Amino acid sequence: MIGAETSMSFDFLNPWMLAGLAGIALPILAHLLSKRKYDVVQWGAMQFLELGKETRRRVRLEELLLLLIRILLICLIVLIFSRPWASGGFFKNLVSAQPRDVVIIVDGSFSMGWEDGVESPHQRAINWAREFLNDLGAGDTVALIDARDQARAVIENPTRDLEWVRQELQNLPAPSGSSNLAEATSRAVQILSQTSNLDREILVLTDGQARSWSVDDPNRWLRFDDLLQQPVVRPRVWCVDVTEEVTKDRMNLTVGAVQLSRELTVTDFPVRISTTIGYSGGAEPMMKRVDLQVNGETVPDRSISVQLQPNGETTVEFEHRFASVGSYVLGVKVEGDALPGDNTSLAAIEVKNALPVLLVDGDRKFDPTQSETFFAQTAFSPSLKSRDWVRAETVGAEDWTAKKIDQYRVIVLANVDTLSTEAIQSLKAYVSNGGGLFFALGHRCDERFYNQTLFDTGLLPVLLRKQGEPAPEIKEQGVNIQADSLELPWLKRFQNTESSFPDARFDRWWIVDPISSVADKKTSITLSTPVTAARLSSGDPLLVTAELGRGRVLVMSAPLDADWSTLPAKPDYVAFLHEAIFHLAAAGVERNLLPGVPFVLPVNSEFPSEEFAFFDPAGTSYDVKVEGASNRSYLRFGETQLPGQYSLEKTPRNSAPTSRQFFVVDYDRGESDLTELTEADQSFLIDNNRMQFVANHVELREQLLTDNSRAELWRWMVFLFLGFLVFEVWMTRRLVQGGHATDDIIDRQLEAEEEDFADTSKRQQPLPKNRIPEGRFPEEEPEDYVID
Repeated sequence: MIGAETSMSFDFLNPWMLAGLAGIALPILAHLLSKRKYDVVQWGAMQFLELGKETRRRVRLEELLLLLIRILLICLIVLIFSRPWASGGFFKNLVSAQPRDVVIIVDGSFSMGWEDGVESPHQRAINWAREFLNDLGAGDTVALIDARDQARAVIENPTRDLEWVRQELQNLPAPSGSSNLAEATSRAVQILSQTSNLDREILVLTDGQARSWSVDDPNRWLRFDDLLQQPVVRPRVWCVDVTEEVTKDRMNLTVGAVQLSRELTVTDFPVRISTTIGYSGGAEPMMKRVDLQVNGETVPDRSISVQLQPNGETTVEFEHRFASVGSYVLGVKVEGDALPGDNTSLAAIEVKNALPVLLVDGDRKFDPTQSETFFAQTAFSPSLKSRDWVRAETVGAEDWTAKKIDQYRVIVLANVDTLSTEAIQSLKAYVSNGGGLFFALGHRCDERFYNQTLFDTGLLPVLLRKQGEPAPEIKEQGVNIQADSLELPWLKRFQNTESSFPDARFDRWWIVDPISSVADKKTSITLSTPVTAARLSSGDPLLVTAELGRGRVLVMSAPLDADWSTLPAKPDYVAFLHEAIFHLAAAGVERNLLPGVPFVLPVNSEFPSEEFAFFDPAGTSYDVKVEGASNRSYLRFGETQLPGQYSLEKTPRNSAPTSRQFFVVDYDRGESDLTELTEADQSFLIDNNRMQFVANHVELREQLLTDNSRAELWRWMVFLFLGFLVFEVWMTRRLVQGGHATDDIIDRQLEAEEEDFADTSKRQQPLPKNRIPEGRFPEEEPEDYVID
């Protein structure tokens, strides 16, 4: 791995290829198998073959040399594919001209959109990157990351097409939301770990804001240090502050996250919109106008003026009623400053006609006024108001079969003792697919059934302990609701001192313990952690809410009638029931999301997806696809990295405004803190050789060609391999030719020796007695003849 700059380092880009060194056994094995075995025959004439024996010894030496050359060739091939490299030492004087892999990170947070009458930092970063591309060579590759709340890889696989990189730089969306540069640099290291060039660089173009770097989270940077050590070649990180000195002292106005009293409402029903206006970087108080917007249009006569104090916040609140059903985006906007990215805050809301609700009465009486749901049914009656906001139906628990419940947005179980197994299964499926379920506990509730059946199956987010009563000393005045416990948006209206809701007296209630449980082991659908939405003055929970799948469950530890409390007699009883119904009904579709969270919209299986498209804040369109089973179809959109307003619309866009569905991706308001990196922060980031800070192109160009130049050695090894290969061919040819010549000499010597041996044997052999020498007559018969 890379060591100190003055020392020499050596490593391999593909170290796993060294396993190929096992291949050196192949020529050795072939050499051993090629040796021929001969039968040894003692022959006196071998003394005349001493010359052939010496020749064969020379042949064996040449064969051994050839074997070593072939082993060396295999080693060189393996080393070439392992791609060895070295740095420092002898290589520190080399100027690196080899290709490099580069990842460019552009900070996309809204602080990069500072408008000071000249070029914004975001545009300067783009121009800086384009100029940097001009310095790259033909073999260099570039990837591009848009750093937001989540790092968005615009070009994930490094490319040599620099013109494409320039085009993508120009098409980057306008700065918005916050950025996480620590995550972006980690993503860049992961990208470079898959590349092949020896020089690997990460270039971060930002505005010097401290918050994006998360310097207060050392554990994050320890993980980053570990990540840097994983690649064989450690990439170098360069940080460039593209801001100008004139933009360093900045006054900023910020609109906080919009809080809606409900995300689902009905026509002509008031919706409360609240947020905060922050003021930082200034020295004097100021007055600013704040507007309410609907779908980007300012609502007339709703603007207010607020007094802002330096480094302070002011709360603003609006109320709005919608005249027609549909999907809307509400916005709160403050008069502009030089940083428009945080001057507007958005929230999506859905407007429906009257919501269908089913009231299941667990204590139904012959006299309707004595029934459990009498007051609730009366509260939802349209005769009490100008509009029919909730359309309620009532059914007795003994007659209810839990069939066709999908037609209701909310089901209220009022003092129901037990349920059938079929009803429980139907309710589980109903809630997990976006329905709302309201338990109102009373004297008929079977504690054992609720704890052992409803809780174990995951429908109930609480355990029933016992029925509570006021202490004897406060029995006459009873127990009330703690106003300061009403912190959820849909209950916050009842914190008002004029509200009668906290004044309701309770003489009895169920003591419950909020505990999450598993809803379905097969589907792994679980209840979220229960939230206590309201408490009694005794400290016991009154309202507990939890999410199950895409739906919501609400438990009230007292009944809806007047048996245990005076709540039905309070003026805010009607408002409370409506807020509870709207809270539960809004669970089916989450329209206000965080970056990276997908938007899911239930639709029917016949939804004409080819006629619609999703549009992101930059105006980019995405295809629509229906997913899920035929009876549970839905649309899913996961490209939600950019903060802002999204929509599902018919194509061409704006051809059918009434069919639009809006949703909003929010961002972390901490990005409004424009505090810059201090020298201590920069020292922390530089520590452990994490990164270096450069000011301009000239400094970066000089730093890229430091004395720690790296050089790959495989190219030299290719020439060495070719040289040894030629030598191996020459040696093989010489050995073959020399072997044939030696064999010819040995053969000629053997033939000559055989002829001499035959002649000698012939002269020494005696003639037979009956043989007559040539030229003599038979009567001249000698006694014996011997051939001389």
